[in-house]
Amino acid sequence: MTRAIFKELGRDDLTVTDVTTAEYFREKPEAAPRPLKSTLDLAKIEAVGVKPADWRTALHHYIASQN
Repeated sequence: MTRAIFKELGRDDLTVTDVTTAEYFREKPEAAPRPLKSTLDLAKIEAVGVKPADWRTALHHYIASQN
C-alpha cells in the first residue's frame, strides 16, 4: 500500500524497503502478536448488500481531496 500512496502522490523519489513481519517485530518484544496473514474478509459485509469501494479508488479520492 505504501508504494501505491507514493505513486498516487507522484513521488518516485521515495524508496520503500520490503520487510517481513518477523523482521519488523524482531526488536519490538512489547508489541501485541499479529497473525502472519491477516487479510480482511469482506464476506459478511457483502452478504448484507454492502459493496466496499476498491481501496485504490478510495485512496485516489482521498489524496485528491487533500490538495
